[in-house]
Amino acid sequence: MLLVVPEGAYAIRLGNEASIKQAVAVRPGMYYSLTFSATRTCAQEEKLNVSVAPDSGVLPMQTMYSSNGWDSYAWAFQATRPVAEVVIHNPGVEEEYNFVPG
Repeated sequence: MLLVVPEGAYAIRLGNEASIKQAVAVRPGMYYSLTFSATRTCAQEEKLNVSVAPDSGVLPMQTMYSSNGWDSYAWAFQATRPVAEVVIHNPGVEEEYNFVPG
């Protein structure tokens, strides 16, 4: 499957059980919103785990609604330390033998 990445944007592919991590300077006690776009490449139900210690959440990615194949997500957290470590993790899915990537 080919997904077009808009000009000026970046994209990564998170395989099963893969994570990305970014340290961000924040002010303790302040609230922050993390926004990003994501897509999937097959019809299986997928999830992304998002965490900034001590908080975490699971974002289900069941159906893509946008015409370009990318859906937007938002997740908020309250900073507890001067540096927040944002982690987005793909916990993976069970392999199904009838799934063939496009």
